[in-house]
Amino acid sequence: MFARLALKPLQGLGAVAFAALLGVPGPAGGGDAQPSPQSILARAKAVFRARPRPPFVVYTLERFEHLNELGTVEHRYDLRIWYRASDGAALVREAIDGKAFGPLRFEHPRIDVDVDPGPPTFDAFGAATAGAYRPANDRDSGLRTVARVSVSGNADYDAQFDGVEDGWYRLRLAPLGDPAAHRLREISVDMQGYALRRALTDGRADIRFGEVAGVPVVTTIFGLTGIDPRFGRIDVKRWSEYRFEAVAFPAALPDWYFDPAQYGAHARDAPS
Repeated sequence: MFARLALKPLQGLGAVAFAALLGVPGPAGGGDAQPSPQSILARAKAVFRARPRPPFVVYTLERFEHLNELGTVEHRYDLRIWYRASDGAALVREAIDGKAFGPLRFEHPRIDVDVDPGPPTFDAFGAATAGAYRPANDRDSGLRTVARVSVSGNADYDAQFDGVEDGWYRLRLAPLGDPAAHRLREISVDMQGYALRRALTDGRADIRFGEVAGVPVVTTIFGLTGIDPRFGRIDVKRWSEYRFEAVAFPAALPDWYFDPAQYGAHARDAPS
């Protein structure tokens, strides 16, 4: 999906406080030895999964296009999305300034697709579509995975320490099994709380993480989506950036949001 691009930390994605690690010792300090790379990876997983995934997620997905040769940024469109985790179903509408409008669309957002990935609450240390809908013929769908990591300990990766930067441990990950199935290649983990800050996949995506109500969420996904055809034979690369904004976790959403057969009857009371 995406080609790797090293980015400086994006504005607003600095030190974001995550929920305290439950039942796992804190980072080494004083005269204590530095934790091993495998220990850092295990602790990062524990922190990330300390809070259960919310059953409902509402968010705005903003898409931007960066033309690297021209130094321009285009704001392509926004979507307002109401997502149900139990089956991965979602009601989607176009949005302007955070307000939804237009037709109601029924979709199953997935993190491992080229266009409009989601939801922001996907499990970075699990299957790319963990907790989300996966069609029966997914193996033949041609869609590419952003990231996939086994949930069983650290058995799928060899972790190597790659230094400290901005208060983060940096780890390089090498898959021990099928590289196509285990696609994380680098992660950055907060030294104090072991919160996951950043993940780079196998040349496809740069994913940044934040927190909403104590739940780790994706804040941005950035990567190469292709060569822009508008410039003829000039090799102008097009980079897509997806920003996840206004993320909220309602206790419940109406059932009809996830039944497209009822959309016609609810056109006047559609959410905005």
